Amino acid sequence: MHRQAVGRVSFGITAGERPWLGQLGAALERLGFDRVWTNDGRGRSGITALRFMAARADRLELGLGVAPLSERPPDEIADEARRSELPPERLVL
Repeated sequence: MHRQAVGRVSFGITAGERPWLGQLGAALERLGFDRVWTNDGRGRSGITALRFMAARADRLELGLGVAPLSERPPDEIADEARRSELPPERLVL
């Protein structure tokens, strides 16, 4: 049986510092996900959540889907992304 590609497969999760996010990132890769999305909000950094996942996932693209500019300005988000040491070729802001 020939299996056709169905396109990119993404997973989304809310922001936060959760130690198990690294395990989630590794599991998503094993299961064939291409990208993981998170968001900023209520004092939580989506970039922090992406750092946990990137530590255990080598191929996942890492996306920040929602960043309310009413909570922090774009230059602050960009600065955090630079300091996070996330691989720029895998990061989507």
